[in-house]
Formats: sequence, C-alpha cells, structure tokens
Amino acid sequence: MKELLTLGLLATLAHSAFGYDFSAYQPTKSAFKDDSNLRITYSNFDIGFTRSAAEADLFVNGVTYDYGSGWDYNISLFEEGLSGYTYGTPLTGDMTTGYRLAQHYGAVDSSVALGMYNFSVNILGGADANATDVLGTYNYSLLVADRLNLQITSSFDKPVVMPGETSNLSMTATNISSTQNYQLLSQ
Repeated sequence: MKELLTLGLLATLAHSAFGYDFSAYQPTKSAFKDDSNLRITYSNFDIGFTRSAAEADLFVNGVTYDYGSGWDYNISLFEEGLSGYTYGTPLTGDMTTGYRLAQHYGAVDSSVALGMYNFSVNILGGADANATDVLGTYNYSLLVADRLNLQITSSFDKPVVMPGETSNLSMTATNISSTQNYQLLSQ
C-alpha cells in the first residue's frame, strides 16, 4: 500500500511539473484459448496522453515492461512501446492522443493455464531526450479464458426506419458458460 501511495504521489508531482496526463484505457482485457467461434480476436493495451501548450516540452525516451509473478510467456504479448511515437522527440503544444503499449492477437497457446495475468508498463522520459525518469507506471491484466460463451440476440420495433424516424434496438447477451463471468462494456 505504501508503494501505491508513493507511486500516486510521484505521478502527481510529475504531472504538475510537466503538465501532462497519461491514463490507461480499460486496463483489464480477455483472451481466449479457443477462438474458433470468433471472427477475429485481439486485446489492445492502450494509454491516453494529454498535455497543455503552456507547459514545458516533454520527452518520452523509453518504455519498460514488468511481468507479474506467474506470468506465462506463452501468452505471446507483443510489446509495442508507444506505437507511432519516436522516442526522444519532444511532445509539444496542446495534445490529446492515444498510444498502443501492447497487444495480444489470436488464440492463447493451449499450454497457458486459465486465469488472470498481470503486467505493468513504465513510461520513461523527462525534460530532455536523455532523461529516464519514470513518468508513470500503468498496471494491466489479461484474463485467459477457455472461450467466449455468450449468446447474443437482438430485436427492434421497426424493421425500416424512414428519414426523421427512429427505431428502438434491444440486445440481450446470455452467458452460456458454466464457469466464466463477463463484463460488458459499451464503447
């Protein structure tokens, strides 16, 4: 707990010194050992970034990954750094953008045990292209499950919608798994 408080304080101090904000998008994702009932499967681990033009330039000079105890490297997580960003380039002006830090694509190797796998990503940088201060540490989790066992049905009150009209659409997701809970998120 002390480490979390220290990390929170450091993140607050770094934010106020540089006027930026990194924020993890949906830090828990799922991946399946059997994805035969899905057209495509991937889990993206992303981060948002916002800064003000009034603040000093910020340089991101690296990203490190720390895998939790029990991590299985057969998960095949692809480390992307800050996708689309060149390390050592100043981040200037008003900015709101996002970066991909890691991705898992396709089915999880059959040798991987079911369960939750944790990892963290450290963003390194600072006031110049040589700085290696920890600008933030972001925790992510990947839930490895057998397969997605949801049955989706939909209905609507009007099959044809004319200009200016509306139709109500209803969807129902039924969990047909005997062991797995699912959290449904709207985007």
